[in-house]
Amino acid sequence: MVRIISIVRARNEEIHIARHCEHHDFADLILLADGGSEDDTVQIAKQYPNVKISPFLEVMKLDSGYVRNPDWKHINFLIEWAEEEGADWIVMDDCDTNPNYLLRDEARQIIEEAEHPYIKAVQIHLWGKDHYFPQLACPNGEWHGGIWAWKAEMKLRTYGEPPHFMFKSLLNGPGDVMVDFDKVPAIDLQPPYCRIHTVWEDKERAAAHVTMYRNSGLIKGMTDISAFAGNPAGLEPWMKYGE
Repeated sequence: MVRIISIVRARNEEIHIARHCEHHDFADLILLADGGSEDDTVQIAKQYPNVKISPFLEVMKLDSGYVRNPDWKHINFLIEWAEEEGADWIVMDDCDTNPNYLLRDEARQIIEEAEHPYIKAVQIHLWGKDHYFPQLACPNGEWHGGIWAWKAEMKLRTYGEPPHFMFKSLLNGPGDVMVDFDKVPAIDLQPPYCRIHTVWEDKERAAAHVTMYRNSGLIKGMTDISAFAGNPAGLEPWMKYGE
């Protein structure tokens, strides 16, 4: 039987973590690396029997008093942990990103029958409760998927500068050579399969997110969402968590 392990990094994600655990229930195990949460993230995650939790307390101090876990180190901690736990396949989503109901229901079958070592899936960025940004999911009029799952034997690792990171493979040594997922053999899942990103569920939270990136210096030129995400459109029927 294929052993699927889902990995997720968290820091003060109490509003997202329950949904994340519930919608990754197709995995044999969910590994959560908590970056020092001061809310109920860990307590909520402990309620799920297939979740293991470990602290990841390395932080970097940013401008204006902001603190962040170094992204690529946080992710690599999780990948290495999943490999130690005997993963055949590793699935990675952020706390605020989850499979829609179709991908959740069929994830195990898709992974077990995969003919390639990588699986990509389109990410839908919600705006409010009933809109999304087509430009982010479908640039140039074509659905574009990002890496979602991979065979553990590919030895992926991340590197880069927060908040951005890239993937490399250690199969041929430790060199920092980016894996181009548009060129490697991969299962490219197309809608109606998708992942749903929910960080912009309301305008107030979205504005706070933009302010954090700008004031912390992570993305100094960060602008209002509409400036880079394009115009929102109404959700399609399959862009939801449940039927």
